[in-house]
Amino acid sequence: MYNLSKTNKKILISFLIIFITISSLSLVKTDYYFMSPGPPYQWEIEYVEINSFDFEGNLYQLTVRRDEANALIYAWSLINDSYDLYPREVILPDGVTPKELSEISIQNMRTSENVAIAVALKNVGYEISSKGDGVSVVGLLDDSPVKEKLKKGDLLNSINNKEINSTTEFIATLRTYSIGETVSIGLLREVDGELKQMFVETTLIEHVEYEGEPMVGFLATTVNERFDFPFEIDIKTGNVFEPLKKNLDYKYIHLRPRILKHREKPVTNPHGKMPRSSFLSFIKLVYWLILFNSYFLFVNLIRKKIYVFDRYPHDLLVDPLRYRFKLNKKLAVFMLNFLPLPDLWINMSGNSNVIWKRKKETKQHIVKKQLKSYKKFFNNKINTIEIKKKNDYLKIINYLVNKI
Repeated sequence: MYNLSKTNKKILISFLIIFITISSLSLVKTDYYFMSPGPPYQWEIEYVEINSFDFEGNLYQLTVRRDEANALIYAWSLINDSYDLYPREVILPDGVTPKELSEISIQNMRTSENVAIAVALKNVGYEISSKGDGVSVVGLLDDSPVKEKLKKGDLLNSINNKEINSTTEFIATLRTYSIGETVSIGLLREVDGELKQMFVETTLIEHVEYEGEPMVGFLATTVNERFDFPFEIDIKTGNVFEPLKKNLDYKYIHLRPRILKHREKPVTNPHGKMPRSSFLSFIKLVYWLILFNSYFLFVNLIRKKIYVFDRYPHDLLVDPLRYRFKLNKKLAVFMLNFLPLPDLWINMSGNSNVIWKRKKETKQHIVKKQLKSYKKFFNNKINTIEIKKKNDYLKIINYLVNKI
């Protein structure tokens, strides 16, 4: 038997203390988000049937990373100038669900495409106009001066009697005023089933992100924004992802990281074996906790990647028999809280009959039950995208472009 020396024991204990401390800090959530600069990506541009000219240099896409800050990142941000901290309410205002924020981001992506088209057309001599049906309030910041005056769903339509049709017009008009000035905001609000015109006065405060810029303090989106283009133009959003795909380092993992290469056999009967005992199920889950935290703590510190998991340990909450798992659900939920949480959950949904016919692993009624369980599970998760229709994959691309 090998006996550790006192020095080696101290080193081992120190290592374990550091590991446990770092792991614990990475699991502690804070009320902050962080932003940090990402790497620049070079675009490969092809000119087709246009007049081109010689130029020097390259075109790069600058990236910014934004994510929730755990206690470890929060502490690191205090001593690292390249990390900026923002209160959670600035990114996710009160009353706004993660799903709503995701939908707003997707709409903003579409708006940015139309703005790009409009700028290009104006540059070659076309007159372009745009119009919306007003600015809808989606959420309000806690320290906003209009928190008690505006409501979620209010439709803003004027500033100091100047008509406002879109968020672009709203922001542009606000910038003609200074911080500390008082403005009158016109809005339509539903009262007893009818829309009533109202006005509220507020003092402009300094923008939480842009120094010297005025703001009111709410999250909003344009209702039915329309651009008057002389002809139809289509931007292939998928192409936006190409430079990212070429430069990003990603890794595909089925369920859990593996230290040694392992060739998995196809599963034809996931419910064919009896579940393990509660004790063995507990030991297995403890092993997963150690495996996942160790893997991401050490491997990801050496080389950052995008990790794409086909299934994740939380899957056992929906389909415990697949993993021969038998443990109290409340205990399992508690233990899973100590796993590294994904930045994005993707729910592959659809018609239960179609799914069952494609891969008859289990009985059809089980598939239907699982779909309901997955829907309930994902309703409580931040950053969830449901893939159900043909072009839903674009939601993932938009998320990655905005996130990375």
